[in-house]
Amino acid sequence: MIDLDQNKINLLLKTINGFFPNFNYLFKKLKDPRVIKKNTYHLTIMLWSGLFMFILKLGSARNINFRLKKTS
Repeated sequence: MIDLDQNKINLLLKTINGFFPNFNYLFKKLKDPRVIKKNTYHLTIMLWSGLFMFILKLGSARNINFRLKKTS
């Protein structure tokens, strides 16, 4: 199941890079409104995670962590 998700992610990344080669740069240009000292993850990582969860219908971040732990 995780292999299928990995294939979907790779295909999505190729598609995004094909149409929007500077897509990651656009994420990096966004101003982070969060309190810097309380951040665990960079804003770019959070945006990519949210995008993957929405487009690939992966469910919640907690569900993804659970699925990844099951396979290891």
